Amino acid sequence: MVARRAIMAETYKRRFGLDWDKGVHDIQIDLILAKKWRFAPFCHGNLLDPGEHLIRAIQALFTPDQWTISPWTEEHAHAWAAEDFSVWLGAASTGKSNDAGGFAVLDWITDPLDTYIALASTSVPMLKLRSFESVTRYFRILKKNPVFLIPGKEASSQTAIINENAVDEGEDAGSDATAKASIRGVALADGDEAKAVARLAGAHLPWTSIILDEGSALPAAAAKARFNAMAGAKRFRFLSLANPVSQFDEATKFCVPVDGWASVNADTPRWRSKHGLVLHHNGFQSPAIVEPGGAEKYPFLINKAQIDRMLDEVGGNEDDPMIWVMARGFPIPRGDTASVLSAADLDLFHAREPATWRGDGSGVWFVDVAGADPAFVAEGDGCVVQRARVG
Repeated sequence: MVARRAIMAETYKRRFGLDWDKGVHDIQIDLILAKKWRFAPFCHGNLLDPGEHLIRAIQALFTPDQWTISPWTEEHAHAWAAEDFSVWLGAASTGKSNDAGGFAVLDWITDPLDTYIALASTSVPMLKLRSFESVTRYFRILKKNPVFLIPGKEASSQTAIINENAVDEGEDAGSDATAKASIRGVALADGDEAKAVARLAGAHLPWTSIILDEGSALPAAAAKARFNAMAGAKRFRFLSLANPVSQFDEATKFCVPVDGWASVNADTPRWRSKHGLVLHHNGFQSPAIVEPGGAEKYPFLINKAQIDRMLDEVGGNEDDPMIWVMARGFPIPRGDTASVLSAADLDLFHAREPATWRGDGSGVWFVDVAGADPAFVAEGDGCVVQRARVG
C-alpha cells in the first residue's frame, strides 16, 4: 500500500477530486472538464460550474486585452459549456460572435482528432467579419504561445482550421477523421445551398457542434441540419446567434418561452424554451452602460453614445423597428411589416393557445371560429366575415 502510494505520488496529481497524469497541464484539465463534465470519469469529480472551468482556461491562455471577460462573456461561457441547445439573442455588439468563435477554438484544440465544429453565416465575407474572424484571431494567438504546442493549421483554400496532416483540398479534403475533424465556416448564401447545408451535418464525429451566426437571416434548412449532425455524436451542441427581427424568424422561433411570450419582455435576460436555453442581451442594459467606467472597460460592447446616435437617426422613436433589433435585441412586438394581427395581438387574445372545445350534451364537441377579410383598401370591397363551427 505504501509503495503504491509512492508511485501514485510520482505519476499522478489530484485536481478537482480526480487523478491526472502529471503531464496534463492544469489549463488542459480545465478545458477537458468544461467539455466533458457530464461524462465518466469526469462527472465523478468535485468540479466547478463547467462555465467557470472555461473562463479559467481563457484567463490563463489570453491576456485581458486579447479576450476581455465581460458579464455577458461569463453568461456565454456557461451556456456553451452546459447547454446542448441554446440561442443567444441580442443587440448589435454584445460579444456573441466573438465569444462563440473563441469557444469553438478552445473546444477543438481539446480533442482535435474527434471534434467537428461548423460555423454558418450568410456569406464568406460575413463569416470573415463575424464568428470566423474570432476563430482565426484566437487560433493565431494560441499558435504563438511559447509554452504550448497548439494543434492544427489554417487551411489556405478554405475558411477552416484543420489538422496538420489533413489535406487542404476544399470540400473534398478526404474522408478520414483528420480531414473531417476541423472548424469550418459554411456560407449558406453563396452557391449551392443544399450542398452547403450538407456540409453542416456531414462529419459525425464524437464531439460535434453547429453554430449559426446571423441565425434570423439563415434558411430553415440550416437549423434542420442538426438532426443529421447529432447522429452518432457523443455530444452534439447547437447554437444560434441572432439579432431577432420578429417572433417568427428562423432563430426566434426556437425561443418561444415555455410559458408563452407574455411571460417575458425586453428586460428579461434569460428564459427556457422547449428547445433549450435562451440568452437575451438588451443593449440598454449593456455592461458598458450599467457598470461604472463600463464604456472604457468594454469598448467592444454597445454603449450609451451608440444607442443615443441610433435614436437620433430615427427621430427619437424608441419603438422604431431598428431600435428593437439593434438596441434591445428583442423580437418586435408589433412586427416590422404591416399585418392584420401582430404577435402582441396573438398573445392578447390567446390565439396561440389550444382551442377550448364545448359539448352539446349529445357527445358532440365543437368550437366556434370565424375568418375575416378586413378590406383595408380605400373604396374597395366591404369587410367580409364568415363564421363556422368546427367539431
